[in-house]
Amino acid sequence: MSNCFDVYEKLKIDLEALEASSGEDEQSQKRQDYAAFNFMVTARHLAADWLPNNAGRPKQSLKKLKRKHPGIAAALSAAQDIANGSKHFTVTKYTPTTTVESRGIFDYETWCFGPQYGVRGGGYYFSMFGLARILMAYFDWVFDDAASVNVFPAGLIAQVDYSRIVPMKPRAGSVS
Repeated sequence: MSNCFDVYEKLKIDLEALEASSGEDEQSQKRQDYAAFNFMVTARHLAADWLPNNAGRPKQSLKKLKRKHPGIAAALSAAQDIANGSKHFTVTKYTPTTTVESRGIFDYETWCFGPQYGVRGGGYYFSMFGLARILMAYFDWVFDDAASVNVFPAGLIAQVDYSRIVPMKPRAGSVS
């Protein structure tokens, strides 16, 4: 790999490997673990290292990397925490804000593709596949110089909003 475009292509292949690893048997879940780790490490390094330090990057990419949305920030933070926590066993340079929870069936992704880890952070709760798809959609936008810097794609925001944790409001007539 010699530039950010090579790493972006690797990220696409990592997502394909993650999606192909669905299944509930032990071997499938092990493949899913490895594929998820590979995807998160690639996503983290694409955002933190390859795009900022590659002169041949897409023209608008640095402006897009600076744009903040709480859900996208939570997804990027999760990738950082998973990549660094797995690489260093204990993260010492900062305090991780992401919790990876046991496999379960808790959303559309897990109902379709089988039990996955839940990833909680920043007021969001992602399935591992959902998190990967959000990050892929984010990088698709970052690499698309024709897409506006000022507006996140509606499909990306819809994916992020699906993962937002909203406190339950008491129903009328219920006892607290």
